[in-house]
Amino acid sequence: MQRGRLPKPPKLRLLEGNAGKRKLLKDSSAKNSSKLNLRSLPISKRLNKVGKAEWNRLVKFLNENDKLYQVDRATIEIMCLHYQLAMWAWDELSKLGSMVFKPSERYVQKLPHIDIFQKASKDYKDYAIQFGITPASRQRMNFPDKDSDSLMETLID
Repeated sequence: MQRGRLPKPPKLRLLEGNAGKRKLLKDSSAKNSSKLNLRSLPISKRLNKVGKAEWNRLVKFLNENDKLYQVDRATIEIMCLHYQLAMWAWDELSKLGSMVFKPSERYVQKLPHIDIFQKASKDYKDYAIQFGITPASRQRMNFPDKDSDSLMETLID
């Protein structure tokens, strides 16, 4: 496990001006991987309806921002599996409630679905940070904000 802040991608350091004047490493992910488009990445058979919907949403977002590479396929699949698992656990919690009373042992026990949901959600968020999908990581990665342009145009007109 790495300690401290995650290193910035070389392209981002160049955009910010490389304040430390350190030698920049080459961005290996862009050169060694072939770019994909939405149609060339088949949906995994391991995903159910919820996972496939998340797959389509993620691939579309990453394609629009030129952040999708062939080597990312397995990572996106695992990310969608975590999302699928979290939604399954949430559905089960909605049906069953979060606690179960065990008359034989005379105590209330929380369902394991709570831990499953929390772990899958945390793992999904960790992957989302790596791809720049969370708001904070999107800001660090300099993704274009499409809404800000249209808002600015409406204010000027």
